Amino acid sequence: MPSFNPHSARQHASTLAFPRLVGSPGETRAVRYIADQFRRSGLVVTEEPFGFSTRPWSVLRVALGLSAVTPLVAAWAVGRHPLLACLLSALPVILGLLSSPLTLRLLAGAVRDAEEVSGGDGLGRSRNLTARRPSDTGKDGPLVVLTAHYDSKGQGMSLPLRILLFLTFAVGGVGLFLRAVWAATMTASGIDPLSAGLGLLAALSALATAPMRADNRSPGAVDNASGVGVLLGLAEAVGKDPQCLPGVEVLFVATGAEEVGLQGAFAFLKGHAEELKSGRRVCVLNFDGPGVAGEVYASSKTGLRPRSRRLMRLIREAGAAEGVRVRSPAFVIGAMADHFPFVRAGIEAVTLAAFGRDSLTIHTPRDTPDRLDAETMGRVGRIALRVIRRIEEGTP
Repeated sequence: MPSFNPHSARQHASTLAFPRLVGSPGETRAVRYIADQFRRSGLVVTEEPFGFSTRPWSVLRVALGLSAVTPLVAAWAVGRHPLLACLLSALPVILGLLSSPLTLRLLAGAVRDAEEVSGGDGLGRSRNLTARRPSDTGKDGPLVVLTAHYDSKGQGMSLPLRILLFLTFAVGGVGLFLRAVWAATMTASGIDPLSAGLGLLAALSALATAPMRADNRSPGAVDNASGVGVLLGLAEAVGKDPQCLPGVEVLFVATGAEEVGLQGAFAFLKGHAEELKSGRRVCVLNFDGPGVAGEVYASSKTGLRPRSRRLMRLIREAGAAEGVRVRSPAFVIGAMADHFPFVRAGIEAVTLAAFGRDSLTIHTPRDTPDRLDAETMGRVGRIALRVIRRIEEGTP
């Protein structure tokens, strides 16, 4: 099996740790570096520009703001109109369960051909970089797509805090619903302090997450220079030797505009639909934030429901062979990753990440190169190589 150099991967991530917001000079600088490193690894590189609309993102911000009203009205109605309170408090829970498919449908429609976007409000441009081994031309075996987004963004709050606020909103909504059911069965009346507190908690959480304004202040070392570092490390491991993993085609994809609604992944799906639906096995390994000292995580979920079970099993077995326990979140809320569009399209896809104390710096100016951990990046890289080998061997 080819070897993975974690120190080289960390060096790539450190080099890329500068602000790379979509449309900024940093984004262009990152594209040039990644393309150059792919070529140094013997890969054939293609730049695939695309356009997108930012209006769906604006719609989501408005929807989050409006969702703050519902728990407040429900809390007011608990002691006056319990049945109405039950209905209103259940609405955020129902929308929460439906939010992932509705959001993905909305974002998928935002992708445009590059020629359609000539500038203007609500429109943006970016590009994906795809890289292939020359020896993979004409192969009809399994296709493994390795992806990592190269753009970064800053926000007024860290990503983990945003996830916590989404979770608080959900917990507040469930608690309010249960309180409303209690009030309906007990024929309670008047103002209920507990309901008021739950409604206020849910409303404030929704209002805090609604702005989602992006800036270019985060160097994005962990998110996601570390993912690109792993991607480039894998390119170095398998790129130049035609005898390395000969029974599988490996496609490297550095996606753009992930931070504005997974637009690079959606654009890749649109541009490679025929290749991805050719009838052979296609598996996607996405690397997002694998560069912190901490636990290795794998997720195929886009909400509550587990997906891509075969690929998840291979990843856990590969982790066990490396002496690594690969964890999986119980659910995904308040965050998205590039595996979402692939799963939505019916393709096996998993995001490999890591979580530790330094994950708290994501989307802040403190996401700097000193947060990067070569050892964890090495674990993720070696797990990926083992999974590719198992897919090549035809492991179901």
